[in-house]
Amino acid sequence: MSDFLVSRRSIRSYKNKKVDKKDLKELNNIIADANTISSDFYFTIEEDAKRVYESLDGSAGYGGVMIKAPIYLALRVKNEDIKTYIESSFYFEKLITELKGLSLGSCWVTLTNVAKEKLEEAMDNGGEVKFLLAAGYPERDFSFGEKPFSSKIGTDELVFNESIGNKISEDELESLGLLDLFYYLRFAPSSYNKQPVRFIIKKDGIIEAYLENADNNDGYVDAGIMLYYFEELAKTIGLREKWDIEPKKISESLVYIGKIGM
Repeated sequence: MSDFLVSRRSIRSYKNKKVDKKDLKELNNIIADANTISSDFYFTIEEDAKRVYESLDGSAGYGGVMIKAPIYLALRVKNEDIKTYIESSFYFEKLITELKGLSLGSCWVTLTNVAKEKLEEAMDNGGEVKFLLAAGYPERDFSFGEKPFSSKIGTDELVFNESIGNKISEDELESLGLLDLFYYLRFAPSSYNKQPVRFIIKKDGIIEAYLENADNNDGYVDAGIMLYYFEELAKTIGLREKWDIEPKKISESLVYIGKIGM
């Protein structure tokens, strides 16, 4: 998982090749399992890639430049609240890690400025689609070669002692057995590389997560992604606890996301 996080990158260019029937069947099984998680959101595989691409070209993607892919995975949200956005993005990122097991690359497609009518044109019941993932076989092996350089924030900006701003040393994190976890957690992806999630270690053995400056739903997606990788990295050091997600606004610039036991 640490290697995956360090080397994880978005794939924006795919081979002009349909997803193999065997891989597509496995992907359908993965999606079916994911859709048992919640009644507030669900995932679909959009196999009519031409329709999706042509309908969204000019309004979705990076600066209106749509990403062309063999298939798209859509996250459809029924209950639009903060908790749903966090939990759904948590499981969407889990799907991304499983895609690599099928040798499939992926890339988030930005839908922030796409009108509901455009989504309806691109996908049946498209109004429910809040997030989209392009997927396919990369034009080149994205797991080969050197790991990319990263300008990620340090652990001293990511995790704090008792309150945000109260720094915790690497020696203290090491004594708690958490230094490696937070070191690699820095590489979790976030929209526009903003890295808005912060953690507080409490004296009672609880770790709290907060989101800074959340001005749109992208921040809650970033939070869900970060919580997913926290849990996965925690497993490698013997921690099997799950996040208790109960978001609430603390101030104009800070949202409490949830807590987890050490």
